[in-house]
Amino acid sequence: MSSRSEEHIMGGEKIRSIILGLNDGLISTFTLLVGVAAATLTSTGSSSIVILTGFAAMVSGAISMGLGEYISSKSQYTYIKNEMKREEAEIELFPTEEKQEVSEIFKKMGMSGETLNACVNTITSNKETWLNFLLKSELGIEEP
Repeated sequence: MSSRSEEHIMGGEKIRSIILGLNDGLISTFTLLVGVAAATLTSTGSSSIVILTGFAAMVSGAISMGLGEYISSKSQYTYIKNEMKREEAEIELFPTEEKQEVSEIFKKMGMSGETLNACVNTITSNKETWLNFLLKSELGIEEP
């Protein structure tokens, strides 16, 4: 039996939300400051500063949410693809250990004996099914 360490990023499903929040805060603050600076430079009265600041806040929020959604979705996609590659490599390099992981998952569901063996053999007979099963059951992610 070979020694290996299986290192998956736990909490990866939260990456998208974290990046969206950080990005939203940074972009909306930056674009609001740009809007206020522009309003201050071009204004002749305080009412135009308020109107331009409000408009800048609206535009900055829209830009921030759009870019934030794009960047966070891309980050989540990258995370899932990396985990898929890692799990795929583990199936290739350590098939016995990965088959044992499938068995342990089914044992936790209460399976044993021939039913357990049949399920494990069915899942592990097809590498794509095997990969998708481990991604979903072990890591809680689905192929994008």
